[in-house]
Amino acid sequence: MDSYSLPFGCLKIFTEYSGVMGMRLFNYFEGLDIVDSKLNSFNLEIRGVTSRSKDAGIGYIFVCITGTKEDGHSFACDVRDKGVSLLVVERVTECIVRSGLPYIRVKNTRSALTTLCARHYGNPEKYMKLIAVTGTNGKTSTCKLISEIYRHSGVRVETFGTLEGGLTTPDPEDMFLKMRSAFDRGTECIVMEASSHALKLDKLYGVKFDNAVFTNLTPEHLDFHISMEEYAQAKSKLFSSAKRSFINTDDAYCDVMKNKAGGRVYTYSMLNNKSDFFADEYVSLG
Repeated sequence: MDSYSLPFGCLKIFTEYSGVMGMRLFNYFEGLDIVDSKLNSFNLEIRGVTSRSKDAGIGYIFVCITGTKEDGHSFACDVRDKGVSLLVVERVTECIVRSGLPYIRVKNTRSALTTLCARHYGNPEKYMKLIAVTGTNGKTSTCKLISEIYRHSGVRVETFGTLEGGLTTPDPEDMFLKMRSAFDRGTECIVMEASSHALKLDKLYGVKFDNAVFTNLTPEHLDFHISMEEYAQAKSKLFSSAKRSFINTDDAYCDVMKNKAGGRVYTYSMLNNKSDFFADEYVSLG
């Protein structure tokens, strides 16, 4: 097959999920960090996006993720036999070539997966208010409190997180399906937990949050993050994409979060009365 450059000027993103009928390939790739490609048509009908070989099917885009235990690039022939239409890869391996499937090579397949899943479901994250809470402790409680405030204010709100079971922050394949389903139910606001794993692995790549909250940072997950500094840097990625950030100044890592914030920063505290929000009277239930 011949190689082609993506015609970015001709691309159009549909904002309506087309379900069973699928969308065309050219609707998916505007703005992705593409290195090269090998395919002979941008008019392929796409019926799904996944990085899980067990979920791959006819008309799917299969995104090859290099994990800690398995490498998605090694499943190219397996997903070809399931009817996959296109591979998204970071490198062109012997297995990729042997599969004979068309491919698009990008710099980062994890961030590409998030972008492609969002587009497949019509970018529902753009049509609801999004609030994310990150920190070692207090994420679930904070999400619950915020959700109840919105609910009692008459706003249709849903929460994503450990209360719903599964991962703290869903994988992109699940998260954007949940967001689309929530949007279709008339949900106006989603309050979600943002785990450090999800942030480091780009599961929230490109998602713009209206508000982001930092609770605290204590030693945890250091088998994954190696050090507290790396742990803090992973958490801080959330605030670069938030319009407004709410940072706990009583925590030693507050400056890491504040320095990464891309929007307006508000501080809160139980110790510093110069913070934007200061609790001078409270009852501890711990």
